[in-house]
Amino acid sequence: MLRSFLISAGGALAFSLLMALFVRARARESDPNGNPVLRCLAAPYLMGGCAVVFLTVGIYQWFDPLNHHYSGNLLILSYVPVAVGLFTLGMTAYFLTFNAILGKTAIELYRWPLGHAVFKLNDLQRIETKGQNTVLHFAGNRKFMVYYSYSGRAYFLERLSGNNSFKPNSLPGAD
Repeated sequence: MLRSFLISAGGALAFSLLMALFVRARARESDPNGNPVLRCLAAPYLMGGCAVVFLTVGIYQWFDPLNHHYSGNLLILSYVPVAVGLFTLGMTAYFLTFNAILGKTAIELYRWPLGHAVFKLNDLQRIETKGQNTVLHFAGNRKFMVYYSYSGRAYFLERLSGNNSFKPNSLPGAD
């Protein structure tokens, strides 16, 4: 029981340290061609750390012989943390492969397992700021959200507003 509390406290401490990394971002990211890029810089580490903690707790609880006497204990203390750990491993893969590249005519979005999406700049209708995030509204009721935590956000929005003569902070209805 004491070990479980220590593992949980260690997990909470690791989670707190990883959350401190979440705000870590670079002002400028670019691909080899010099195009602005949005990436998730700290989120893969955050999700990977959470996956390790959940999988560690689930495996540790599975090896405790007392949990095998009652199926409910095994389900709650072992199988659920392992399932959450596997889900967060999938989220780690998503955040590691997330890339939004601003080209001359379109924003290309790459992310696994959801695939490739293209937002044509000719279809861009307006740019709206909501708090610290920016929403790009495209024709056909399509939206692309530029979150505050994305690395390369400042350079991406600067080049986007320069290409399309939009000023994100001076739009009516912007916060």
